Amino acid sequence: MVVLVSAAILVTYRAAHQPTVLARAACPVASLNATYGFAFEGFAFSSLKPVAAAGTITFESNGSLSRSFNISIGGTITSVSDSGSYSLDQDCTFTANLPEVGEVWNLIPVEGGKQLKFFVNTPGRVGAGTLTQQ
Repeated sequence: MVVLVSAAILVTYRAAHQPTVLARAACPVASLNATYGFAFEGFAFSSLKPVAAAGTITFESNGSLSRSFNISIGGTITSVSDSGSYSLDQDCTFTANLPEVGEVWNLIPVEGGKQLKFFVNTPGRVGAGTLTQQ
């Protein structure tokens, strides 16, 4: 009898105290529309040469982006200007596609979008850093 009463109390308690599942709030940063400065260091995976880059990337609210930067690969410095697109992912992060160089970047907004943490998600290339709104 004690077991049955205890089970009934437990079932009643659980039913009355189920957590409420709230609808997922809208992404705090649904689009990007600013210029960000960046610098990062990494390695070219295929050659293990050190890579360092610094420059700017500008995001437009229509999903396009452009970037301009200097990059050093194993001590050889090159200026790069290219463009691409970005999209909002379901988890409120962004994916940037840069087809001219075959790169994909994953971007995580922090500080309300004033900074974007990023990593290069392209086979053969490794890099990560922070974009800071200018």
